[in-house]
Amino acid sequence: MESAADSTKIAEGRRERRAVRLILLALAAVLTAGFGSLLSPQLAIRADLLLKLHPQAALLAEIRQTHIVYRGMRYYGIDRGRDRQTGNSLNGFYVRKVGPLHFVKASGAP
Repeated sequence: MESAADSTKIAEGRRERRAVRLILLALAAVLTAGFGSLLSPQLAIRADLLLKLHPQAALLAEIRQTHIVYRGMRYYGIDRGRDRQTGNSLNGFYVRKVGPLHFVKASGAP
């Protein structure tokens, strides 16, 4: 028969393995969501807005592609997006495509 100390050690080992699995699963989910947000220019802009702490603009902004291209970067205009600190409207973002991924390189007026 097992003693109480042995069963406690077994339970602690199971909890530690379960915790490690949960941490790895959460890390994989974050990385997948991060790379998934770079697959389209609109999602890359929304991810950039979230990282800059503009959650309302990230959720409500209407992002439209324009014909403006500057040094290999395409300009995307934003409607209904406001800067939380200044209250000014967000003009737009320059997005560069590298392979299948899109990266926000700059923001501001065209």
